[in-house]
Amino acid sequence: MIKINYKKADDNESKDDISIYNIKESYKYKKNDYIEISCISWLKNDITRDFHHLEDLLRKLNIDLYIIAQPINDIPDNVIISYPNDKIITEPLLYIAKIISKSREEVLKEIELIHNSYIDNLECLKKTGCLMINNKSKDNMIESNSQSNLELYQNNLIENEEIKKILASELKINCEYLKANESINFIIEDIIRKYGKNPEKIACGEINGNKVNALMIDNQIVSPIGWIENENILDSNNEKVYELIDFRNIKVEK
Repeated sequence: MIKINYKKADDNESKDDISIYNIKESYKYKKNDYIEISCISWLKNDITRDFHHLEDLLRKLNIDLYIIAQPINDIPDNVIISYPNDKIITEPLLYIAKIISKSREEVLKEIELIHNSYIDNLECLKKTGCLMINNKSKDNMIESNSQSNLELYQNNLIENEEIKKILASELKINCEYLKANESINFIIEDIIRKYGKNPEKIACGEINGNKVNALMIDNQIVSPIGWIENENILDSNNEKVYELIDFRNIKVEK
């Protein structure tokens, strides 16, 4: 599991320095939600920027992050296509930005399913926006460049003060790998902070005959990650080996 820490920027660092650092740090650890947030923060630093400029930046950074101008047919009533940085819309936006982390070869294959070429996609990025929840007040708009981000903001991450500061290019992220048992302890502490209660450990299923544990509060599973305790296998410190299970990436059989 990867833990996100936050640190203040140096006084001599510009907003672009901060957002670019966050893009590279979240890319390094494949934290897709923070990749999207960091990219949005870079766009917010200049109201003249669009996703065409962002794609150009990613190429200069020489990282395998790409933006595809994705056509969209059905837009929910409470959602609009717009820019996340108040850029003036001079022509209709026909696409939404899809930020993906794949090799260039894989990206080109995906682009060719939609556009004639990479250059064609690049031109379409000039007519590309992101999905934004259209509240009555513009100040209350919640921006997103993918369905996952809509879910992210709907889950109130936007209310997190650190996330607000990252979007404003005022705070840097620092990722660190946690061991399995450290991850479980971190999740427990996070649940206690959120709910004000100690979660109950339960066995919620099995994988290959091994019990999968989860954390529950008020008869509901509240942990996004479960774990298997391999009691018969010990590590170099003679401690039990834990195997983490990401509930978001598995299908539950009824």
